[in-house]
Amino acid sequence: MIPIPLLFDEYGRYVLGVGMSPGADEQHFNFTLSTSAGLTAVAGTGCSSCGGVKLYNESASDTAKSLDISDSLSFAASTLSGSLIKENCSLTAATSSWIYNNQTIVVAENQDNGTIVGNGVSGVIGLGTNRFSTSSESNSSSFTPNFSDSIYSQWLDEHPDVDSFQFGMDISSPVLKPTSVSSASMAASATATSSSAGTLHWLAPDTSAYNADQLTYKTVTTNSTVVYASSDSEPDWTVTLDSWKATSDNGGASYDVEFSATVDPYYTDIYFPAEQARLINDLISDSSVSSNLSSLGSQAEEWTVPCDAKFTVSFVINDQTFTLDQSVLISELSDGSCVSGIEGWTDPSVEEYLLGARFVSQVYIIFSVGRNGTDMVGFAPKISVKKGANIGAIVGGTIGGVAGVLLIAIAAFLYIRSRKDRAIVRNAETIVEEHKAANAVEPYTLGAPQASPMRSEFSYVQVGSAPGSPGLSEPLLGTQEDVAPPSYEASESAREEVGAAVGAAVRTRPEKAGYVRHTLASMQEQNEGAGMASSSANSLQ
Repeated sequence: MIPIPLLFDEYGRYVLGVGMSPGADEQHFNFTLSTSAGLTAVAGTGCSSCGGVKLYNESASDTAKSLDISDSLSFAASTLSGSLIKENCSLTAATSSWIYNNQTIVVAENQDNGTIVGNGVSGVIGLGTNRFSTSSESNSSSFTPNFSDSIYSQWLDEHPDVDSFQFGMDISSPVLKPTSVSSASMAASATATSSSAGTLHWLAPDTSAYNADQLTYKTVTTNSTVVYASSDSEPDWTVTLDSWKATSDNGGASYDVEFSATVDPYYTDIYFPAEQARLINDLISDSSVSSNLSSLGSQAEEWTVPCDAKFTVSFVINDQTFTLDQSVLISELSDGSCVSGIEGWTDPSVEEYLLGARFVSQVYIIFSVGRNGTDMVGFAPKISVKKGANIGAIVGGTIGGVAGVLLIAIAAFLYIRSRKDRAIVRNAETIVEEHKAANAVEPYTLGAPQASPMRSEFSYVQVGSAPGSPGLSEPLLGTQEDVAPPSYEASESAREEVGAAVGAAVRTRPEKAGYVRHTLASMQEQNEGAGMASSSANSLQ
């Protein structure tokens, strides 16, 4: 396993270091990543719309080979287009670099809608396989990317005894989300990245990062009947999930039909078909749709919600259920308002589910690229590693620590007091015994040695204070002003458990729709019915 560290840029994108033309003249860049695409793109020196980032200089590379073909790479409403080359590259790992040669690269000469390159990010590394690529993805009908153009192909060719290329994805929750802005406003600063954003466990998953007993796999399959948001073709790493369900204080909804979902952390939110996204957000009191807040611009719509709203969304994958609550699904904007992380496609015909960083960050994902063409995605609960203490835990620990100090002080006081009392009693007994001995008649034998004077078995010791302890008349603790513990309401409110139960299904549309909405009344009726059934069962026993 090779750990590849990720960082956040100021737009909340996951960024890693990439080198091009390894050697003395290697050029270094920050790239974001995407699993939906199988090609890599970098802003070239001829890209005037690439917003002040570090640009790749093809003429300065000794290993670049032009293919004399043009192509493009699209993400949401933004597109990079330019010429294709073959180049040797490297990924910056924790201790060294992982070199992969003969990589197919789009050297961008133009960027439309300026949301891919900018803010210190010079390109995108494609973690897709190109298994589902079609000629319509390219501006040039003469080029269709395939598996040999992916980042995995060369390594598998060099390791013929290995059945698959695997890597694990353990990323942090997104901190911000990309917005549709002009390229001029995305000029890069000298340092484009900030805090740690997780790790790619390259070549093998990290078994200490997830619960292996709950790991479940889905096979990547193509489904030509599904309408995807991208009109070109089905994205890479698309799998079939079993169902979803949502709950809130107002009831619940569920969808018990299999659906195609793409896993890609390039996108921040979780994107549903329009009607289903509306159904989920309508469960939240005072939610309101807003078309100008979407992380995908005009392609999707988002809902404003109360910042203290409580709701959950769960995805059923084989025999495992992965649940996200409001701490993951609600984001606060700079103006103090809050938005839901469940967005809906504006095109009502789109049937694709896109599981972005909000979902991917809560699950350990394993990507397995099969030599035989069978690719799989594994999902497992993360094993959390406490890198910092929870505020609530700090407060509880502080209060407990103070109480512990007081208990120790009281115990020390009682111990010292009891020792002094015992010493006084012993001294009194010694005096009495010595007095008796002094008045006793002791026989004396002529010629016998004189008896030694009577010595007490106990010695009288003045009991003082223990070293480092205050005297008995002194206070045990110094006088200090009372200091209130730090507030933790803000931290703990995001962790309140959602107790809404999903009740009996009440279908709100024809049977083939597959999803239902539950009301509180129907939930109560089902609970009463379940109670009567339980009573009847007990009476039969």
